Amino acid sequence: MRQIRFKVKHLLSVCAILLVFFALGYLLLPSLLFSQGEKYRAQGEPLTAKIYYDRLNDYFPQHGKTAAALEQAAIIASEGNLLMVTPRSIGGTGGHPDAIISQEAVDYYTLLVERFPDTWHGKSKSLPIACKTASVENPAMAFLLC
Repeated sequence: MRQIRFKVKHLLSVCAILLVFFALGYLLLPSLLFSQGEKYRAQGEPLTAKIYYDRLNDYFPQHGKTAAALEQAAIIASEGNLLMVTPRSIGGTGGHPDAIISQEAVDYYTLLVERFPDTWHGKSKSLPIACKTASVENPAMAFLLC
């Protein structure tokens, strides 16, 4: 039987290449997850997109893309509900004054405000935006009230 011999420099080279490969994967994965979510959302599959946004939130909770993913997940969770506030717009229910914000959307926005206070949502959490129509019984919605 033949023996295979490895030099230490070859083993170190292989280890260094593997380390660089995994580091690049770890750095690029949040952007890849977010872009997959955006692709599915653009194709009209919001629930599949929300899965990718949730994975980004679970695996990379402090990454910069997570704030945008939480916002998109909240928008998906609130479809057909009361009021969503984004940096681009403020949307409503289209004339349904008795609609309420879903608890899931409130949870996403609460996470967004708590974890990313430097975002637009974190800085504007005290704006008087949903005084008349939000449910006062829910303390998690305090960031939406006057």
